[in-house]
Amino acid sequence: MLLTRLSRPAAALLAAALLMSAGPVMAQATALAKLGPAPVTPRYNDVMTAVLYGDREAVAQLLDLGRWVDKPDSNGLTPLMAAVLSRDADMVALLLQRGADPNLQAPGGDVALQMSRAAGDGASESLLLKGGAKY
Repeated sequence: MLLTRLSRPAAALLAAALLMSAGPVMAQATALAKLGPAPVTPRYNDVMTAVLYGDREAVAQLLDLGRWVDKPDSNGLTPLMAAVLSRDADMVALLLQRGADPNLQAPGGDVALQMSRAAGDGASESLLLKGGAKY
């Protein structure tokens, strides 16, 4: 090693120089560590948008951040209803697992189960029935 070939005073000077040059880097690292982990920045602002894009990872992230799983859009449809209308059974399963209410009504009175039956989506219909949907 280089330090073993140097005289004792030269090695001490080199070590001091290395520590001094690392000082600002260490200070930055210490400051960043005090800030904690970086904030989570979701891809979408709301669950409905993530559902419409079929992005299950983003839906889970938004729900983990405390977004409302049953927040209706401007037409009165919930994310669960949108998933059913999109025939996205995996999304339906995720929303039900995360607490979506399968018995909420759309403005016309339809519920997600009626929508799945009208769409002929047996997979979503089965999930909704297991999730407590009533006709």
